[in-house]
This record gives sequence, structure tokens and C-alpha cells, in this order.
Amino acid sequence: LCELDKLLSQVDYLSIHTPLTEHTRGLIGDREFSLMKDGVRVINCARGGIIDEDALYRALKSGKVKGAALDVFEKEKPFGNPLLELDSVIATPHLGASTQEAQTRVAVEIATQVADALKRGKIRNAVNILAFPAHLKKKIGGYLSLAEKMGILAAQLMEGNLREVEVFYKGELANYEVGPLTIALMKGLLGFVLKEDVNYVNATLLARERGIKISEAKTTEGKEYSSLVEARFVGDGGELKIEGTVLEKKIPYIVRINDCSLEFVPEGHLLICTNVDKPGAVGKISTLLGNFGINIAGLRMGTTTPGKENLSVYTLDTSPTSEVMEALRNIEDVIKAKLVHL
Repeated sequence: LCELDKLLSQVDYLSIHTPLTEHTRGLIGDREFSLMKDGVRVINCARGGIIDEDALYRALKSGKVKGAALDVFEKEKPFGNPLLELDSVIATPHLGASTQEAQTRVAVEIATQVADALKRGKIRNAVNILAFPAHLKKKIGGYLSLAEKMGILAAQLMEGNLREVEVFYKGELANYEVGPLTIALMKGLLGFVLKEDVNYVNATLLARERGIKISEAKTTEGKEYSSLVEARFVGDGGELKIEGTVLEKKIPYIVRINDCSLEFVPEGHLLICTNVDKPGAVGKISTLLGNFGINIAGLRMGTTTPGKENLSVYTLDTSPTSEVMEALRNIEDVIKAKLVHL
């Protein structure tokens, strides 16, 4: 692929086709416009905020940019936006994709979805709710909360950009339609990461826009638990595996993180520590928290590598400050300390 700076110096027309993320917000600004040819034309039908609108205004006024066609703006509706006062700007109200071909595809998609609903009971793309039949919710409804919590937990434990999510449903759970659970997991995952609203309707769409591959598989074979959800997250920073189940009174539990088995309820302020597996290591962590006046409401431990590493999850009554977290990471036996909010 061509480097962005090299591309900008060559184009006559710059057309934006990328999702809005923390990395693409303000992607095209004063510096980028300065690299372009005089008289370049700019088109943005992607998302408002990718182009710095103040910088675009200056580029248009100076003549660096000869014309701009905008279907999206940083603020919708763009009342009072100075760009709309320029003759060199063509603006459409986010309807630039309404071509004849697009309308035909929409009609076919609607007909297909109606047929799916009437013949197979499969409802897709509901505008305001997650399509979840009552009989199915009674059977696996408790796993909706679990899946969403697993997604939120993964968002806080993962490092780097996420590329792939694999979800495995094991045991009795595999006998049911589990698509809504995968959606719930992605809702939790993306809802924590993105500033925009993420719901059961748009979660998978937002994931696809960001190039995240999602797959799911099922097996009726189960070992320790009658039903189990196993999720594997792959990103630039490596892999993360989280397993969970629903136990008594439909309470969700995380039962494994990577290779470490331990059961804890995913809620509240959680301090997740990896430390050297030796006597006194956990005591040092607990003592430090006590010295800062932080009460430990619960503690679960598991061993990742016997004699080498131990994973401990502390449920705390109050959230530690950055000062406390720094002190925890400075403990000699602590390998990693992560604060998670659920």
C-alpha cells in the first residue's frame, strides 16, 4: 500500500473511505493539505471528524483545495457551519449513497429479511431491539449478561488494535441459537472502546467497519461445566482467552483467563494481578491496599505456571487511584497489575 503522505502529494481527487476511530479522527488537517497539489478536490462520504473542518475551510479559502463534496460533518446537523457558506462546497444530508443501484440492493435485502422472519423465525437488523425469541431467552438469557461482561473485560485487558474474535459455545448451550450472545459480546467489547453509541443492533456492523473478523463455533461436548462460553481475542498485542459460565441464580462467572482457572463474578472494581508464585506475594498486595484504605471485598486466585506465576483477582469496595496502581506495580513480586471496571 502507498504511504499516506506520498498519496496526498499525487492525488487530484481525495475521496475518504474509512471508519472514524481514535486513529482516524483529524486524519486530514493543515499538514496534510499542505502536501497536496494546488486545486485538489476533496470528497468525504465516510464519517464526520476524519477531516479537520477548520483546516478544510482554510484550504478552500486559500485555493489549495478547489472544491469539496461533503456528505458528513463533525456535528450533525451542521447548522452555522462556515463550510456551507462557500460556493466551492457541495453538501448533502448524509444521503450521498442513495443511488439507484443502492436502492435496488436495499429492496432485495428487505425482502430477504422478511422471508427469513416469516419462514425461519430469524430476525435480522431490528431497528430498536435485539431479536431474541421468548423461548430462547428463557433458556439462555442469563448468558447475555455474561457475554457482554466478557466483552467489557476483554476490552480492558487487551493491548493494541483488535483484529479477530472467535467465540466457542460448549455443552448444552450449543443446542440453541447463540448468535445473540456473540452480538452481546461485541456490544460489550466495542461499547467500552468507542465513544459512539454501541447497541445490539449496530455492534457487528461497527466491528466489520473496523476490520474485526468475528467467528463462532459450537460443540455439545463439555467437561467441567454444563455450558461454557469461550472467547479468543487476537490483536496487535497478542492473544487473550476468556471463559465464562452461568452458575446458581443465573449469576455470570468468569472461570478462566488464558491458562489460569479461577471463578469470579465480573462486576464492580476488579484488580487483576499477575505475580510471582511464592509465599508472601499476595500478602504484599493486600497489605498495600490496606495501607491506602482500600477494602478487599473478595479474592480469587489461580496458578498459571506452578512455582512461577499466579493470577489473583481482587474485588474492591473502592477504585484505586493512579498512585495506588503505581505503588502496586512497584512491588517486586508483581509482574502486572490491571484495574478493570465492570
